[in-house]
Amino acid sequence: MTSIDLEFPPVPQLSPADEIHVRQALRRNRLLATGLLTLMIVIAIATRFVPSPGWLVPAGTRGGGGWNYWRAG
Repeated sequence: MTSIDLEFPPVPQLSPADEIHVRQALRRNRLLATGLLTLMIVIAIATRFVPSPGWLVPAGTRGGGGWNYWRAG
């Protein structure tokens, strides 16, 4: 077996101020993603308990049909 030496580009060193901004952006994006996931779970659970979710199906089919019509036109 032979070993292959891989050369990786150097990791850029950030200043402390830039690192703070990067960490804040990552934290904000993580909170946004977690919030959206939580919202989707709440909506999924709430729609499970709706007695007749008939309004969901026509709205979805109408939207998809309009999108297909627009793309074909």
